[in-house]
Amino acid sequence: MKKIILILLFLPFIVYAQPHKGPIQMEGMHREMGEWWKNPKVLQKLELSDSQIKKIYKLRCETEKKLIDIGAELRKLEIELRDLIFEDNLNETKIKKLIKEINKLRGKIFEKIELAKLEVWKLLTDEQRKKLKEMLLYREMKMRKKHRKWR
Repeated sequence: MKKIILILLFLPFIVYAQPHKGPIQMEGMHREMGEWWKNPKVLQKLELSDSQIKKIYKLRCETEKKLIDIGAELRKLEIELRDLIFEDNLNETKIKKLIKEINKLRGKIFEKIELAKLEVWKLLTDEQRKKLKEMLLYREMKMRKKHRKWR
């Protein structure tokens, strides 16, 4: 019985301490942008130049490298937080400080991804932006419709 009570008490901390989908996978970027410039249908519709494709690819590589570094630091802090939570004597000050550092890094990840998307957007012509926006909105509507089926 005592073991069950202890498990129930620590369950929220165990769940909280689990790794999230980190920046290394760049979830938001993959979902919204992915490598759409390699998709023949998208290329055909957007009519991207070779120069645009090369610049987008270069930007993507640079962003991924930055995100790998930030993601590694984030993961270390998450492990440190987990260890602090499981200590016998909880140090609330240290835990709160670590939580702030983790959130700061998550904000940095978000910023890097959004700025990369902005840079890609700036590489496109007005007509290409319009076409891409239509494709992304259409895809989003399809995903929402698909999601509603499973509710």
